[in-house]
Order: sequence, then C-alpha cells, then structure tokens
Amino acid sequence: MANKNIKGITIKIGAETTELTKALKDVNSIVAKSNSELKSLNQALKLDPKNTELLSQKQEVLRNNIKATTERLNTLKEAQRQMGSYNSLTDEQKESYRALSVEISKTESSLKGMNKELKSTSTINLDGLKEGLKKVGEVAADVTKKMLQVSAAVGTALAVFTSIWTTPRASLSTRSKKGILSPAWPIRIRGSFLTPEITYAISGGAFR
Repeated sequence: MANKNIKGITIKIGAETTELTKALKDVNSIVAKSNSELKSLNQALKLDPKNTELLSQKQEVLRNNIKATTERLNTLKEAQRQMGSYNSLTDEQKESYRALSVEISKTESSLKGMNKELKSTSTINLDGLKEGLKKVGEVAADVTKKMLQVSAAVGTALAVFTSIWTTPRASLSTRSKKGILSPAWPIRIRGSFLTPEITYAISGGAFR
C-alpha cells in the first residue's frame, strides 16, 4: 500500500518521532481488511442486490474504511508538512516529498470514491425494502394457501365423480330418478358450489 520511497520518512507525533511506515501500520491494516470485505460484499450483492443484511454490512464496512482512510490521509499530510518547504530539501528528500504527494493524491481519490459509494448506498431505504420483501412473502404465502385449497377441492370433486362414474348404470339411473343426482341442483364440496354446467363438464356428461 505504501510507496517504497516514503520508508525513510519520519514523523513527529506528540513528543515522539517515529517512522512514517510504522505510524501508518495500524490504519493500513484496517484499510486493507475493509477493502477485502467490501470486495466480498459487492460480489454477494451482485447475486442478491436486495439483501438488506448485506447492504447494512456494506454500509458499516464503508464507514470504518472511511474513518481509517481519513486518519491515513491526515498522517500523510502531516508528515509532508513537517518536511518543510520543497525547495529547501535535498534531492533525496524531494523524491520522498513527491512520493508523499502521490500517496496523498491516491488516498484522497480513494476517500472520495468511498464517500460517494456510501452516499449512494445510504439512499436505499432498508426498512422500506425489508417491509416490501415481507409483504411479497405474505402475498406469496396467501396465494400458495389458496392454490392448495383449490387443489384440495378439485381433488375431492374428482374423487366424487370417479365414484359416481364407476357406479353401475342401472343404479345410477335409479338414483337419478329419485332426484339424488339431479343436475338441477349444484353440488356443494367443502364450502364451494359446483354448478350444473361444471358438474356436467367434470363428469364427462354422466348427468344427462
């Protein structure tokens, strides 16, 4: 992550003077870990872009990364400030100064991109999305329930007509004369009425 030309630069933090690379060690570790997590989360979101849990995790990782990257940027700028005026530096120091400028520019660009990404992710109403997905699930469950009810009713109807169809013709005729199987009366199955037309269609014309 760090340019090799900044390895010899030191920075004074408080009362202590330390190498810049050492001062950046912790934040560099956090940034690297966050970038790896973001890569994995983005890959997962490509497959499931409406996953509210993944979106929430991405927002958290972005905030952590922005915080660490901001700290890194401030440290780089402070190290460059402490180097003094560019024109007063030796050629070797100027090279380090320019290397710092490159690192600062890269870090600023990265920070800008992350803030933009967080802003676009934060515009997503996670609560609204969760509620919408919940309603979709409820509607799907209701449709499934109704389909099962219809399927059960049709199955019962077919069982009834199969039984009637296999009844000897003479017996069927006798029962029909008594009004038991009169097509003028709808047949009630589990709370639903089958009209004479539907009865005739399902029975294959058995009621004539």
